[in-house]
Amino acid sequence: MFFTLPEKLNAQPESTEAQPSEDILKLVPPPVTSEQDSLDFLILRPDLLKPEAVIDTTESEADLDTIITYSAEKVVFTFNPRATKLTGDAKVAYREMALDAGSIDIDWSNNMLHARGLLDTIQIDSSLGGGDSIIWIGQPELDDGQQIVNGSSLTYNLKSKRGQVIDGDTEFQDGFYHGKKIKRIDADTYNIRNGYYTTCDAEKPHYHFWARDMKMVIKDKIVARPISLFFGPTPVLIFPFAVFSTRGGRQSGIIMPTYGEGGGSGRYFKNLGYYWAPNDYYDVKGRLDFYEKFGILFKADANYAKRYVLTGGISGSLINQQRDNKVDRRWDVKFDHNHTITPTMKLIAKGNFVSDGSYVKDVSQDPNERMKQTMHSNITLSESWAGTPYSASINLNYTKELNTGVVTQSLPRVTFGRRRSTFIPLPKGGSTDDAKWYNKFYYSYSGNTELRKNTNADGISRQRGGIKHSFAFSSTPDPLFHIAFTPGASYKEVWYDEWNEYFKGTDGVVDTVKHEDLPDGFAALRTFDASLRMSTKLYGLFKPNLFSIKAIRHTLSPGLTMTYNPDFSDPKWGYYDVFTDSTGTETKYNRFAGGIYGGAPSSERRTLSISLGNLFEYKSVKGEKETKGQLFNLTTNTSYNFAADSLGWSDISSGVTIPTLGGGKTGSGYLEEFSGFTLRFDAKHSFYDLETNPLDGEKIEVNRFADNGLRLLNFALTSSFSLSASGSSSTIDTSEAPMSESINVEKDRFDREEWKPSPVPWKTSFSFRYAVGREDPDNITKTIWANMKLELQATENWKVSYNARFDFHNHRVVSGAISLYRDLHCWEGQLTWNPVGVGSGFFLKINVKSPYLQDLKVEKKERGGSIIGG
Repeated sequence: MFFTLPEKLNAQPESTEAQPSEDILKLVPPPVTSEQDSLDFLILRPDLLKPEAVIDTTESEADLDTIITYSAEKVVFTFNPRATKLTGDAKVAYREMALDAGSIDIDWSNNMLHARGLLDTIQIDSSLGGGDSIIWIGQPELDDGQQIVNGSSLTYNLKSKRGQVIDGDTEFQDGFYHGKKIKRIDADTYNIRNGYYTTCDAEKPHYHFWARDMKMVIKDKIVARPISLFFGPTPVLIFPFAVFSTRGGRQSGIIMPTYGEGGGSGRYFKNLGYYWAPNDYYDVKGRLDFYEKFGILFKADANYAKRYVLTGGISGSLINQQRDNKVDRRWDVKFDHNHTITPTMKLIAKGNFVSDGSYVKDVSQDPNERMKQTMHSNITLSESWAGTPYSASINLNYTKELNTGVVTQSLPRVTFGRRRSTFIPLPKGGSTDDAKWYNKFYYSYSGNTELRKNTNADGISRQRGGIKHSFAFSSTPDPLFHIAFTPGASYKEVWYDEWNEYFKGTDGVVDTVKHEDLPDGFAALRTFDASLRMSTKLYGLFKPNLFSIKAIRHTLSPGLTMTYNPDFSDPKWGYYDVFTDSTGTETKYNRFAGGIYGGAPSSERRTLSISLGNLFEYKSVKGEKETKGQLFNLTTNTSYNFAADSLGWSDISSGVTIPTLGGGKTGSGYLEEFSGFTLRFDAKHSFYDLETNPLDGEKIEVNRFADNGLRLLNFALTSSFSLSASGSSSTIDTSEAPMSESINVEKDRFDREEWKPSPVPWKTSFSFRYAVGREDPDNITKTIWANMKLELQATENWKVSYNARFDFHNHRVVSGAISLYRDLHCWEGQLTWNPVGVGSGFFLKINVKSPYLQDLKVEKKERGGSIIGG
C-alpha cells in the first residue's frame, strides 16, 4: 500500500504551527504503541499531491521546539522504527542548520540525521584510461550557521547539535581542514582524526600540516599532536605537538624564532619569545636572540592604550658581552607616553637611554638608528586653561652626545604664556567686522625659567639658570592706499643669578671676576626692538590665446620690513666691557657670556628687509573643459642694514618653483601616465667682491661691489617625475594569414604584430639634484646626485624592484637595492641585495602568505654594518 506526492516535498514554514490545507501535507511521526498497525511504512511518490511538506514537532515526541522542513525526490516514512528516508537531492532545514545530501535518514526517536552520497548511474570505463571507477554524487554538506562541512557521510543530532563527518572537509577564515573523521563536540569545537590543515587552496595543496589528532576551536586555536609539515607529499619536519592561533587581532602566544646565518654573527636564531595580551588595554612581548659569535640578546616591549586617555610603550634590550677579558652588561631603554589627563591638560614623555655610546651602532640593524649621534629624552606636562588665553608647561629634558659623552639636562624648564590678545576687546557678541581702530592693538606674553646642568665626559658638571620674560606688541590697522601696515615691537628681560666683570691687569691681560652674591638676587638683562612691515599685492592679466591657454594672471607681492634695535654693547647699557689693545683694536666682552639665554646684541641694527613674490597662473580651455593652475612662482629677498659701517647688504636669495611641467595620460599601453616634471631652482648671490686676507690667506668680502653686480655663491636645481603603466593582457595571434599575404608580403618573423612585446605593469620615479658652491672661487664644490626607483611586474608571479642613489660627481653608487619577489601561490619569496652603502649584503625570505602562519618562514641574511647584523 503506498501513496504518491508530486516530484518533491518542500517545506516553507511560516510559524511553529503549520495548518494543513490542500497545498500542505502535515506529517507527524506517530507515537510508539504496543501494537503496530499492519501499515509499517508508507511511500510518497510524485504522482498525486502538491510538493509541500512540514513536520510540526510541537505535536511530536521528538522534543524539538520548532519546525523541520525538508525536500527530496523520494520520501519513505516508516513507523517501526519511526523514521523518514529522503532520497535524491535531499534537503533538511532546522533552525539555522541546513543539510544537503543525496540521501538523508531521519531517526525521530533519537533526533538523528544520517546523510550520505549516492552512487552515480554512470560508470567510467577503464578503456578510456585509468581503472573502472564509480562516481558518488550528492556528498553531504552541512551548514550550521557558523561552519560548512562536507564529507562522504555525516551524522548529526538535531537536539544537541553534535555530529560526526567521515572524510570531511571544512574551511574557516583562510584555512582548509580535512579529516578522516570530523566530530563536532559543541558549537565552537571540532575534533579531527587523521587530518590536515593548510592555507593553500590548490586542489593538491603545496604544503600542509598532518596530525593524528587535531582539535579546532572556532576563532581561537588549533591544537594538534603529533604533527608533521609536508611540502607536497614529502614530510619535512615533525613536532610532538603544535598550536596554531585562529583568532584575529591581538592574542597571547609563543613567538616562533627565525633562523639564519651571517658573516658577523655566525649562525643565529632570533625572536624566540612570548607575547601576552591579557586584555584590550596593554600587551607585553619578551624575546631573545642567540648569536653564535655574539651571545644572547634579550629584548622586551610593553604597550598600553586607552582610547581618548593615553597611549604609550616601553622597550629595551640587554646583553652580557665578553669584551677585553671581562663581561660588559650593555643595554638600552626607550619609552613613549601620551596622556590626556583632562581635556586641557596633557602629559607627553619620550626618551632613549643607552649604556654606552656604541651600543646602538653595534646592535641595531636599522641604518637610521645606527647613524644617530644624540640621544634625546624629555617629559612635558602642559595645561591650557579653557576659556582663557593662558597656558603653562613643565619640561624635563635629557640630551647625551654619544660621540663625546657630554650630557645636558634641563631640571626643569617651566613656561607660562598668554596668547595674542587685544588691549581693548570687542563688545561681547561683537564681530571682527565691527572692530574699531582701537580694537586692533595686540599684546602677548611668554615667560620661562630653566635650570640647566652640563656634564662633560670626565663627570665634571656645571649648573646654570635663568628667567626670561618676553612681551610682544603688534597692530593691524586698516590698509592705506592698498598697502597693509603691521607695526610691532618686543621687549625681553632676562634674570641671571650671576654675571662676569672684566678688567685689564697691569700686564695688559684681560681677566674676569664672577659675581654670584647679588643685592637683588639676580642681574637683569633688558633688550627691545621694533619693526614695521608694509605689503601689498598687484595684479596683471594677459590673454595670449596661445594654444589652449586663454589667460595668464601675474600676482606681484612686494614687501618691506624695517627693524631696529640699539647697540647694547655701548657702555651706557652696562652689558659689555670694552677694551682697546696697543694696536687700537677694540674688543667687547659680554658680561652675560655663557648664560642659557645668551647676551645682548653687540651691534646696532637698522635693517630694511625687501621681499618680492611673483606668481604666474593660467587658465586653459579645451572644448567645454576649463582648467586652472600655476605656471611658476618666483621669490626674491634681501636686506640692508643702515647701521653697518660696511657690507650693509645681505646676500640675495632667489627661488623658482615650477609645480608641474607636462604630465597626464598618454593613451599608450607602454606608458600610460606621466606625472610631469617638478622643478625647483635656488640661488644665492652676494653684492660684494672677494679679496685674500694677507694674514691667513683666507678669502674675505670687502666693501666693494662685485664686477658683474652680483657674485654667485651657490646654485641648486632639483627635479622629480614619475612614469607608470598598468599593463594590458594580450595573446599571440596564431591565426594563419591569407595565402596571398604570406606569398607576396615578406616580414621578419619577430617584427610581426603577434610577436611584439606586450605591455607589462611598471612604475618608476626619479629625483635629481645639481648644486654648485662658489663661496670660495678657488674651491668650487659640486653635488650631482639622482635617486631612482623602479618597480616592474615582469610576469604574473614575478616582481622586480630597484632603488638606487647615484653620486655622478664622484662617479659612485651611494646606495642601492635590488629586490626580486616571487608569488608562490600560498607562499611568497623575496630576495633583496644591497651591493653598497650602509647595511650592504643580501636578505632572503620565504614565508607563508597567511597572517595566521606568519612564523612559518625561512630567512637568510648576509649583511654588514652592526656586529650582529648578519
